[in-house]
Amino acid sequence: MRSPHGFVASPSDGKLYKNMRKAGNTEFAISTSMEDAKTVNREALISAVPSRYTGPIKDGATAIVHHNVFRKFYASNGGKETFSTDMFDENTYLIAPNAIYAYKNSNNDPWKTVNKWCFVRPTGEMLHGEIVISNEMLEKNGVIEGDEVIFIPDSEYEFTIDEEVLYRINSEDICLVKKRQQGTFE
Repeated sequence: MRSPHGFVASPSDGKLYKNMRKAGNTEFAISTSMEDAKTVNREALISAVPSRYTGPIKDGATAIVHHNVFRKFYASNGGKETFSTDMFDENTYLIAPNAIYAYKNSNNDPWKTVNKWCFVRPTGEMLHGEIVISNEMLEKNGVIEGDEVIFIPDSEYEFTIDEEVLYRINSEDICLVKKRQQGTFE
């Protein structure tokens, strides 16, 4: 199946939520709320790109997606449990291109971002981070992975990628850059 506009995908590991953790031999839930956006699976396996799509993402890619793609909700018209509007059938979703933030075409590839998005490792200092996954716009301006950045308040959104907490940030929300080589903010 191929859609003209949406990426045909399923959640990685076949799970809508990544809310289970292990301590020793015991597995436990860190959240039992289906509305908890922090535990929604944000990793999609792309089985087919849109038929009209000409970008770099290929069939078989893994993508980092918006937190509402695989999320369940309680409907406002009576509280009935309902699935995301992206759901096509039980384990198939049609994901809009603007709901994809990063991808890798094979497990051996590095993550690449789409559009203006980048991913930043928080440094512990408020509104500071280190570029982990850059993008074309930043690279054209000399901002590369490893550079420290300062970003505007409330521009960061937390994702876990390869078991590391990173912030997804719009490149336009980066205010200052500290080049690794120079050591000062510009």
